[in-house]
Amino acid sequence: MKKTYQLLGGFVLLILASYEVIAQDNWRNWESEQISGFYVKQDIPYGALDQNGNLFYNDYLFLPKKLEEGTYEVSISDSNGSMLQIDGTTIYLKFSLFVGFMGYGTEGVLVVNAYGGTFYKQP
Repeated sequence: MKKTYQLLGGFVLLILASYEVIAQDNWRNWESEQISGFYVKQDIPYGALDQNGNLFYNDYLFLPKKLEEGTYEVSISDSNGSMLQIDGTTIYLKFSLFVGFMGYGTEGVLVVNAYGGTFYKQP
């Protein structure tokens, strides 16, 4: 029972720390990039064919994913090509414009809206 309380206490502190960053609203002054869409990676089994009946040579493709609108504190990392992954999830994002190398574990605030979203990069 004691371990449960310790775990819950740590979880509450994590939520409060995230809430503090978002609630302060100072992140709106950070460097930002527009996001054109969110996606999930779908593996393609060997032997799949394209529209011309030829073997599909990619191992996977990215399918559109609708996210719940809101404001989230996240970390993103470079992935394949121009796709970036939200760390700890199976969700990928694509920026509207080329942003260059983001690295691994770039932290910031993600605002999701009906049209895509905005990522505010923590300085």
